[in-house]
Amino acid sequence: MSVGHHEDFSRGVHGGGASDRNFGWVFTAAFLFFGLWPRVHGRPIRPALLAVSALVLILTLLRPSLLHPANAVWTRIGQLLGKVMNPVITALLFFLVFTPPAMILRWRKKDLLGLTREPDAESYWITREPAAEGNSMANQF
Repeated sequence: MSVGHHEDFSRGVHGGGASDRNFGWVFTAAFLFFGLWPRVHGRPIRPALLAVSALVLILTLLRPSLLHPANAVWTRIGQLLGKVMNPVITALLFFLVFTPPAMILRWRKKDLLGLTREPDAESYWITREPAAEGNSMANQF
């Protein structure tokens, strides 16, 4: 485990990706979509992408094991992308979603959780009154 990080980057990645047949179906659909998409805008279709779609479809139906090397590369790219993007997205979420409200609350001297230390307090326990009849969690249903 490296110093300065709370994560263990040495552990392996779970899962081995999609099956070769599922990989073939997805890429058949993707090449078909991108081959036909220009037609939506009145442009000619892309025959090269349609040919690749047909080839991948044939391999998917007859010998999906031939798609295994491409599937392995695609899975590895996804894993690497996940290792890079997860910390980036988490940092963006933290700094763009959680930090601004926290800074505003500090600027306004709000303590929503009641975490400020009170040296003169006898106890930090919050006294609660018993629940009214029927409002108890003891008999929820």
